[in-house]
Amino acid sequence: MLQVSMQDAASFLVIISGAANDIALRSGRPQSQQSIEYKSQAMALVNKRMSFSQSYFTDGTINACSMFMPARCLLAQK
Repeated sequence: MLQVSMQDAASFLVIISGAANDIALRSGRPQSQQSIEYKSQAMALVNKRMSFSQSYFTDGTINACSMFMPARCLLAQK
């Protein structure tokens, strides 16, 4: 996953969005504008790729989509 993220713009933007958000939360601040902008850019890239049948099933697109899910949702406790 990391190797794909380093080679794919959308995946990389999702990672730095998450990192910016994590830094803000650990500092007791709300989600940063940068975090929102990075995630928006990633979503725009994925949306653009989804319009072409050859690019919506690439490793980078699948990786980026899987990383849009917040970790707290994946690790939800009952």
